[in-house]
Amino acid sequence: MVAAQVPDEKLVYLYCSSIFSGANAQIRRLKSVTQRLQKHKASIRTLENDFPLNAIASVVQCLLKDRIFESSTRARRRLPDLCQPSKGGEVKQATSDVEDVKSEPEAVQGECDGEKGGTPLGVKGPQKGMTPKDMKPDGTHALTDGYTGVANKRIPKSRQKSPKGIVSEAHRIDLPFRTQHKLLVKVQTLLEECCFNFGKIWLPLEMDAQGWHETESVELTQWTDRFLGPLIPRPPAIKPIPETILHEVVGETRRLRHAAVHRSPVCANEIVKMLGAAVSLAEALDDSNQARKIAEIKTQVELGMKDIMHHNSALERRLSNQLQDIARRKAELDRLEASFREAMATSDRMKRTEVGSALEDILTACSSAPP
Repeated sequence: MVAAQVPDEKLVYLYCSSIFSGANAQIRRLKSVTQRLQKHKASIRTLENDFPLNAIASVVQCLLKDRIFESSTRARRRLPDLCQPSKGGEVKQATSDVEDVKSEPEAVQGECDGEKGGTPLGVKGPQKGMTPKDMKPDGTHALTDGYTGVANKRIPKSRQKSPKGIVSEAHRIDLPFRTQHKLLVKVQTLLEECCFNFGKIWLPLEMDAQGWHETESVELTQWTDRFLGPLIPRPPAIKPIPETILHEVVGETRRLRHAAVHRSPVCANEIVKMLGAAVSLAEALDDSNQARKIAEIKTQVELGMKDIMHHNSALERRLSNQLQDIARRKAELDRLEASFREAMATSDRMKRTEVGSALEDILTACSSAPP
């Protein structure tokens, strides 16, 4: 049964902010809003159990017209306690917004598709006539020029040094283990393919001597030791990487491989760090195709984390409202119980008085009767 006709704006925002992010925050028509909600019914299933879809769509349209989904600052101004954790442990607000990766057909035309190109990864000229497939003739390493191109986006180096997820690390989010394992194995495979292709171009003799003729011939940690290790000269195509970034890339890559091989449970926040290091490694080897694939996986993991966070926040708020309603009803029942008990006591006193008066009348009659 529908509990109310119109859902609370805060509840709608928590459920729908990831649905109407990026270009989709520009949607204004109620029909387009409803279509997008229907497309993402799985994300609002809990909300739809309590409110009709048309009521949810109306609130979303109002928030869209007021541009609440476009700015977290505007959202906090409209919904003041949006970021306040509840006493029950409400999930913290995300520390940064994630851009919508795929623009939807109903989004308003003219929305930017995103900055294209980014800073190209530069490599030194080939040695002894060797030429990488995607050699950038005049670029410089993004890892050392202050920015790195991740999925065609320029990201400041300050964010590379601490590739934290969009969710506060104080709150742990765990993906289903099967999903985690498949994800890490896939990224490990992409990195090993990236390293193998790089090695074929820059280390063909060494690979022939080692008998490395297939991607599966070499473990990922062997590649990182060969390309980024301190004891072996690096191929000339890899420009020196700052030690702070190098240490993180090597460490997170090793952790990724260990978790994939030994099936170690890892929280989603740590997976995001591993994926950030994997993107940096692919870019260092000038493999933009693999870097783009891994960056897309990373973005989808972050979006999933944000969706889980908003869902948990909505559940927390819903539980809090339900507990308040239960407390209100309990107080009303206690009041009714006290009223009933008082009425019962009053009725009992009246009955006792009535019986006592009758007995006294009988006694009086007996006393006044002739012998």
